[in-house]
Amino acid sequence: MEKNDFIIARQEKEIENQKNKLEELTLKLNDIDILAQEVAEKAYERACKVVTDTVRTETTLEDISTIENMRDRLTGKNSSLSPGQKNFSKNILNRLIDLLSKKSKEITVVISQKLLSPAIKQKNEKEIASVTRSSIKMRLAEMKEKADQKNDDHNQKKQSEREVR
Repeated sequence: MEKNDFIIARQEKEIENQKNKLEELTLKLNDIDILAQEVAEKAYERACKVVTDTVRTETTLEDISTIENMRDRLTGKNSSLSPGQKNFSKNILNRLIDLLSKKSKEITVVISQKLLSPAIKQKNEKEIASVTRSSIKMRLAEMKEKADQKNDDHNQKKQSEREVR
């Protein structure tokens, strides 16, 4: 009876240890989810700013380039317009270039507001968090595999040393 009691006590202790490990792993997974969500929030806001600024800048530059090309064609030597029409066209197109340059900052605000609106932001953050979560889990698995391999190598080395003695 004492031997069975000892075995049962040892198994109960092992079960308790396994429960503790499970709780610890569950907490770690919850931490990964929280981390992924925090990363997604910060990454999304920063990405919106970078993308919005880049799109605005490139779009404005392309628009201005198109207008400048049109202005140069209308006011160039080969243009069939009269000097008065050329001057009028040049003034109008220069004003349009100035207007586009000033409006580009307003465009940035509008695009940022759209991207940061609660519905769009939440949807995109969820997607980013999902990708981030799986990436973190994959990276942790890789690190665990490397640690296990080092541990196995270390244990094999110790075993070899014992056998030599």
